[in-house]
Formats: sequence, C-alpha cells, structure tokens
Amino acid sequence: MESLPEFTEDMRQRPRTVAVGIRDWGEPGPPSMLFDRAARAHSCRAPWAQDRTTVRDMELSYIWSSMSLTRPPSSTFGGPPPTRATAGGRRLSRLSKLSSSSVMKPKTPSKLLYESDATTTSEAGKVYWPRGLAVSQAGDIFVADTANHRIQVYTPCAIHKASFGSFGTGTGQFDQPSAVAMCGDHHIAVADMKNKRVQIMSESGRTKCVFPTQWEPHSIVCDPDRNVIVANSNNEIEVYFPDGELYTTFKVNEGLPYRSYQWPLFVTQNTRNEIVVSDPVTQLVKFYDYDGDLQSEFRPTVRQGVGVRVVPRGIFCDRVDNIFLVDGLNHTVNYYSDNGWHLEQMLTSAHELGTPQAVALTPEKHLVVTECSVNGSHCVKIFRGFSCDCHKSRPGSVKRKSAGMMQPVKSAPAAMISMGISAIRE
Repeated sequence: MESLPEFTEDMRQRPRTVAVGIRDWGEPGPPSMLFDRAARAHSCRAPWAQDRTTVRDMELSYIWSSMSLTRPPSSTFGGPPPTRATAGGRRLSRLSKLSSSSVMKPKTPSKLLYESDATTTSEAGKVYWPRGLAVSQAGDIFVADTANHRIQVYTPCAIHKASFGSFGTGTGQFDQPSAVAMCGDHHIAVADMKNKRVQIMSESGRTKCVFPTQWEPHSIVCDPDRNVIVANSNNEIEVYFPDGELYTTFKVNEGLPYRSYQWPLFVTQNTRNEIVVSDPVTQLVKFYDYDGDLQSEFRPTVRQGVGVRVVPRGIFCDRVDNIFLVDGLNHTVNYYSDNGWHLEQMLTSAHELGTPQAVALTPEKHLVVTECSVNGSHCVKIFRGFSCDCHKSRPGSVKRKSAGMMQPVKSAPAAMISMGISAIRE
C-alpha cells in the first residue's frame, strides 16, 4: 500500500480565485470570486460590508474556514473526498493521520445580524420584558415594551427610531402592553393588557380609536379588512369590527379553567381568512373560522429529534401560509407547513438565540425575535432567515456594535495584518 502524503504548507497554497461557483451544494452557478474581490453592499444586509482584499498569507486559517462554508466538502481541497481503505477489517481514513490542530472544522455561519442591545446606546431604546412585535411594509419594527409601558420602534437594522406611550389609563397611555399588530396601512393595534382595551394608533403614536375588551388581551392580529382578533386571558378569541364593535367570542378549549399568565394563547392569521391559534396547554396549533368552528389542528413536532416535546408559543404565518412557531420549552424557532409538516429548525441556541417570545418576518426575509427571561437578556434580535445568492460566496455577516458608527469592525486577522504593516513601517 502506498504511503500517505504528509500535510504540508504547500498543500494549503491553493489559487485564491475560483473560476466556477457552487450553488446549493453541487448545482453549477455563476463565477464567484471568493477572496480577490471587495465585498459589496446589498439589499439584505447593512449598507456596508467588510473589505477583505488585503487579507493574504496571514489569514490562512480564516480562508480555509470560509472556503469550507461556501463550497461542498468534496471540493474543499480541490478534488474528490479522501478514499477509504480497509485493513484487517478496520476502516482507515486518510485524514486520521492529521492532527486535530491541522484540520479546520467547518463552522456553522452565524445567523444573527443585529441586536438592539448592541445597536442602541441610549436608555430610551432599551426594552424590558418585550413581548409581541410587528413589522411594517417599510421594514420598521414595532415592539411591545411591556414592563416600560410603551411601544418601541426600530429600523430594519435594529437601531432605535422612536418610542411613544407611558404608564397610565389615558388615551395614548399603556399598562403593560402585551402585543402589537399592523392594522391596515400606517396603523398599528396595541393590546393594552392591564387596561383591558385595544388602541388603534398611527405609526407615529397618535391614537385613532380605543375600545374595551371582555378580558385582558394577550395576543392580537388584524386581517386585511382591519378586523381585530384578540386572544384573551380567559382562553377565548374575541373578534371585533374596525370600529370596535364585538362580532363574536368563542372558547378555544372548553372545560379548561382560567388561563394563567404563564400559558397565554397566541394568535395570527393566514391567507385563507383562518384564525391560527397557538395553544401551549394542549400543545396544538389550531385553525378556526370567524364563527369559532374548528377547521383543523396539528401537534408540532421536531423532525430531527424523535420524541422531542414542543410547547408552542409565539406564532407567525408568511404569505404562503407556512408557520414560524416559537418553541417555549426548547427555546427554538421552527418552520412548519400549514398541514403541520416540520420543514426546518430555523433558530436555535447555536445561532445565539436566547429565550424567544415572539417572531415575525421582515420584507427582506429576515426573522425578528423578542427575547426576555429572568436571568437572560431583554432585547430584539434580527436573524438571517433564508439564504440568498449574495451570502453563498462570503462568510457569515458581521454584527453592528454601535448605533452611531457605520464603519465595519475589523476581524482578528485583518487587525493582525494592520499591526504587522505598522511594525514594518516603523
């Protein structure tokens, strides 16, 4: 048997320009220049990107980790995967002779793009026990800052834009707002929980309409006709006309006692004019019509883990009626079809997700999540939801660290190169 070649530095000296790109793990795509090109800004990230054209020989480890992310494992070293030989009934790998320090293991690219704690420096933009959220067509993010009794407005980059509301019972005041929903063009509906009412407001915070609810509202959603659907603390769904007149009320689970605040209902709507309810007590996702008749239901599961229990909480339906569901037990965000088939586990703790409460989708297909817990952080995070062509030929994105600075943060290898150049000049 021929001897295996040793892994030397010469094997690492690969061309820095790749002539043929790889898309979707093997499908041929357009030519991509992985390293000898400047990163350009695009629609689904910040208006700046880090320029890596000066990163050369001192960045070998970073280059190989980036190549493992953007190219299939079979083409990482420029050829087919290492062959395996059998000797004495035992399978031997060519990479078994390499030390663990010599092999660069591929890393999962970070999905976290922005975080409100990192992009907000003033106390006015901080949130405390944030619950529900909504995203406008322009990409602005409205968050129910429950413990601060106000509504926070953030840009698509999680930079604090405005806030309105204060503690009280008057018009434009709140007592623990628990949820917010878009209501037509340039209007929002706020579930004012402790005041037992719903306030229809403009995006700037000017009150248009106020009407009471039968019980404390926990979750809220509006249909295209501006009808308001509320999930209250009495295990009921309330449906109101745009002027606040009650249309109907129906029970979600008959026979259950008064629902505690730890297990509230969450509600959204799909394109078939169905009311989609996330019930953490029965651990079901249910579909109702406006008269309260149950159309269908499914029990969410996780395809990757057999027997994994899922406790549904925050819920959101996209334009094709697929469902983003927050798992309150495992602290993940899962993606399901409308018939309950588990499509993908979108966010986990590996993606820097904490304790999620609510989820929504931005026009750029990014996921916005509110986080809060007793010992955890209280913030708003924006994650990369779906892959795009501009991210298939570059490493994971760099998170912004300051609301007032638009310049990218230097990576460790780039900083080392800058220090080396300065030393040489001196």
